[in-house]
Amino acid sequence: MTGNDPFSISEMFRAFAPDEIAKMFDPAALLAGFRPGAAMPANLRELAESQRRDFDAMVVANAAGYRGQLERQMQILEDMTAAAQKQLEVTANAGSATPDEMAAAYRAAVEQALDLMRQLAESSRRANDQVFNAMMDKLAEAISRANPA
Repeated sequence: MTGNDPFSISEMFRAFAPDEIAKMFDPAALLAGFRPGAAMPANLRELAESQRRDFDAMVVANAAGYRGQLERQMQILEDMTAAAQKQLEVTANAGSATPDEMAAAYRAAVEQALDLMRQLAESSRRANDQVFNAMMDKLAEAISRANPA
């Protein structure tokens, strides 16, 4: 990510652009990795093409999920800054705060929003890790059933 900022919203959007996600799930590219330099057998090519619709649907679902996560984070930021702005207007109208105090209060609201956004991202990552681990257990079980020793 640019500047190594793990919370860069623009980098997050770029990383989860549907075109970028689609590249990761291109059936031909996935199957080409089985034997580098070798032509893909026709039956695997046919399998990849027959499953393209499923791969495409998965890409769309993943993109929607990542977009939804970013939208939720932006909602937190928007709600928090709107509340801070409203409070600052009340304070400014009452004349009870200096510009520096108002700027500090707004900065604190943005920092709190960013902290909540980080917490949401970390909670989502933990939940995704749990689901992934459960799926890996199911995968191991399915492989075990398919290849009894």
